[in-house]
Amino acid sequence: MKTYAISILLLLGLVFDMPMYADNGCDEDYDIELTESDDDSRTRPADPKGHRSAPMLTPCTISYINGVTIYSEEAVDIVSYEIWNVNGETCHGVYPAERQFINALFANKGEYIVVFTTIEKKYTGYIWLD
Repeated sequence: MKTYAISILLLLGLVFDMPMYADNGCDEDYDIELTESDDDSRTRPADPKGHRSAPMLTPCTISYINGVTIYSEEAVDIVSYEIWNVNGETCHGVYPAERQFINALFANKGEYIVVFTTIEKKYTGYIWLD
């Protein structure tokens, strides 16, 4: 009987000693389209009427595990990550690190505007987190 009790205690000790991983539901990938704009667009004069073209869309994947991936012809080195409300009126946060941005973004549900700033361009897109 004594060995039976010791065996049970050892098994319970092994079960509670093992790390447990909970599925936080945040491992879904979100594919969005980003609009590129030159970062110096504030200083350039606006194009004359009639000479506008549709913005170029750049595919992007945002994942809690894999972070932000922008599929561009050239390498994209993101300097800052921003989260805005869907109207673009309120900034919810500006983050210098990708992990901070991902944690803040996935902590909420709803529709947001995300802005990724590089040295030369800004990438803007809409994301719906459910």
